[in-house]
Amino acid sequence: MPTLVTRLAVGLLHYRPYASQSERSQGRISLALLAASKGYGLVEVFETGSNGLCEDVAFQELEIV
Repeated sequence: MPTLVTRLAVGLLHYRPYASQSERSQGRISLALLAASKGYGLVEVFETGSNGLCEDVAFQELEIV
């Protein structure tokens, strides 16, 4: 009987200062498509940089997961 394996991924994107909403959306979509092409389900994306989360906060969140 085959075993079902679920592979999950958490993404971390770092944007340049003052990246536009369009750039941020495109980054999230690209990351989701990349994860899917590698056989992963993307469960969350953390954004870091000037207009995303502070890096310390993002890494604290990742440590909890």
